[in-house]
Amino acid sequence: KVERWEKLYRNFRSHEGILRVSNLILDSLHSAFPGAAVKLPFDLGLTVGPRPGLLQSSIEDLARLIKANERLRILTRDEHKAKLCDELSAYAPDAKNNVWGIVEAKGLEFNDCVVVDFFSTLPGQSLQKAWKNLMLNPQSVAVTSRKGRGSESDLPLAMELELKLFYTGITRACNRLFVIETKPSQAFDAFSRALQNKTLGDVMTP
Repeated sequence: KVERWEKLYRNFRSHEGILRVSNLILDSLHSAFPGAAVKLPFDLGLTVGPRPGLLQSSIEDLARLIKANERLRILTRDEHKAKLCDELSAYAPDAKNNVWGIVEAKGLEFNDCVVVDFFSTLPGQSLQKAWKNLMLNPQSVAVTSRKGRGSESDLPLAMELELKLFYTGITRACNRLFVIETKPSQAFDAFSRALQNKTLGDVMTP
């Protein structure tokens, strides 16, 4: 008989640089959608590690990044994977072997990961606004959501799944994590600003 269960919160895969961002996403999920997931102590890494890199770039620059790091794996929305592979093939014919859908990669781990065009391929303008609101004004969302499940209409219900999907993507990385967008979006701008304000991410240049 087990007299007491212990939560093991030491993460042996990802370091603190990645976990601080994933914990931010989890905190946003719990605040905006209470009950969407069991709330447990945040994971802690064994080492500090580098902060994730944030980059507004091009497909050509992404291809160069892939060529420079053979351990790099590309993660994108599963429904966007074929299109991204086609775009990359013009600059890096073998890059498609390193491209994974986020759901496809669930349960796997890679040394270095880049999440590509997650925000610019959001299905609908309402989700762009929802990410912006949640990243830059989380207090108002948290206060509203505590009034009850029905009051969560200020965020689309699909946002719950978006947060879980993004969390899955960024936690595949063990060492280096990059978030790259090849097209502008207000959601990525808000996410980048939020991470910079909290010193959780570093803006990079091509």
